[in-house]
Amino acid sequence: MPHFCGLLTVRRHSKYQHMPRATKQSGFAVVRVDTFQSESVPLVNRVTVKEIVFSREVAEREVARLSKLNAAKGCEYFVAPTRVAPRLKVVR
Repeated sequence: MPHFCGLLTVRRHSKYQHMPRATKQSGFAVVRVDTFQSESVPLVNRVTVKEIVFSREVAEREVARLSKLNAAKGCEYFVAPTRVAPRLKVVR
Protein backbone atom coordinates (compact mmCIF):
# COMPACT_ATOMS: atom_id res chain seq x y z
CA MET A 1 0.00 0.00 0.00
CA PRO A 2 1.42 3.44 -0.88
CA HIS A 3 2.30 5.92 1.84
CA PHE A 4 1.59 9.55 0.98
CA CYS A 5 4.28 12.02 2.07
CA GLY A 6 3.80 15.53 0.73
CA LEU A 7 4.26 15.41 -3.03
CA LEU A 8 5.66 11.88 -3.06
CA THR A 9 4.02 8.51 -3.08
CA VAL A 10 6.42 6.00 -1.56
CA ARG A 11 5.78 2.33 -2.19
CA ARG A 12 6.28 0.12 0.84
CA HIS A 13 8.35 -2.53 -0.89
CA SER A 14 11.89 -3.07 -2.01
CA LYS A 15 14.23 -5.79 -3.10
CA TYR A 16 15.29 -6.04 0.56
CA GLN A 17 11.79 -6.86 1.76
CA HIS A 18 12.83 -10.41 2.61
CA MET A 19 15.28 -9.11 5.24
CA PRO A 20 14.05 -8.98 8.84
CA ARG A 21 13.29 -5.46 10.02
CA ALA A 22 15.91 -5.80 12.75
CA THR A 23 18.69 -6.02 10.13
CA LYS A 24 17.77 -2.62 8.68
CA GLN A 25 19.00 0.60 10.26
CA SER A 26 17.06 3.85 10.63
CA GLY A 27 18.22 6.58 8.27
CA PHE A 28 17.13 9.96 6.99
CA ALA A 29 17.03 10.88 3.31
CA VAL A 30 17.80 14.43 2.21
CA VAL A 31 15.36 14.88 -0.69
CA ARG A 32 15.30 17.63 -3.34
CA VAL A 33 12.22 18.61 -5.34
CA ASP A 34 12.90 20.69 -8.46
CA THR A 35 9.97 23.11 -8.32
CA PHE A 36 11.30 25.08 -11.29
CA GLN A 37 10.27 22.27 -13.63
CA SER A 38 6.79 22.18 -15.12
CA GLU A 39 4.20 19.84 -13.63
CA SER A 40 4.12 18.16 -17.03
CA VAL A 41 7.56 16.73 -16.20
CA PRO A 42 7.01 13.38 -14.43
CA LEU A 43 7.46 13.60 -10.66
CA VAL A 44 10.13 10.90 -10.77
CA ASN A 45 12.23 13.30 -12.89
CA ARG A 46 11.73 16.21 -10.47
CA VAL A 47 12.62 14.44 -7.21
CA THR A 48 16.11 13.36 -6.14
CA VAL A 49 17.44 11.70 -3.00
CA LYS A 50 20.61 13.71 -2.44
CA GLU A 51 21.95 11.49 0.31
CA ILE A 52 21.02 9.25 3.22
CA VAL A 53 22.48 9.91 6.66
CA PHE A 54 21.99 8.18 10.00
CA SER A 55 21.23 11.26 12.12
CA ARG A 56 18.10 13.40 11.90
CA GLU A 57 20.09 16.42 13.12
CA VAL A 58 22.67 16.01 10.34
CA ALA A 59 19.89 15.66 7.76
CA GLU A 60 18.08 18.75 9.04
CA ARG A 61 21.30 20.81 8.98
CA GLU A 62 21.96 19.70 5.39
CA VAL A 63 18.39 20.58 4.37
CA ALA A 64 18.78 24.04 5.94
CA ARG A 65 22.17 24.57 4.25
CA LEU A 66 20.96 23.46 0.82
CA SER A 67 17.69 25.39 1.11
CA LYS A 68 19.61 28.59 1.80
CA LEU A 69 22.23 27.89 -0.90
CA ASN A 70 19.67 27.07 -3.61
CA ALA A 71 16.77 29.32 -2.56
CA ALA A 72 16.72 31.23 -5.85
CA LYS A 73 17.15 28.12 -8.02
CA GLY A 74 13.67 26.64 -7.59
CA CYS A 75 14.67 23.70 -5.39
CA GLU A 76 12.98 22.62 -2.17
CA TYR A 77 14.56 20.21 0.30
CA PHE A 78 13.08 18.07 3.06
CA VAL A 79 14.00 15.18 5.37
CA ALA A 80 12.30 11.80 4.86
CA PRO A 81 12.77 9.04 7.47
CA THR A 82 13.71 5.73 5.87
CA ARG A 83 15.26 2.32 6.55
CA VAL A 84 18.69 1.36 5.22
CA ALA A 85 19.60 -2.21 4.36
CA PRO A 86 23.13 -3.29 5.22
CA ARG A 87 25.62 -3.76 2.42
CA LEU A 88 25.24 -7.18 0.93
CA LYS A 89 28.24 -9.33 0.06
CA VAL A 90 28.58 -9.79 -3.68
CA VAL A 91 29.02 -13.43 -4.64
CA ARG A 92 30.90 -13.95 -7.90
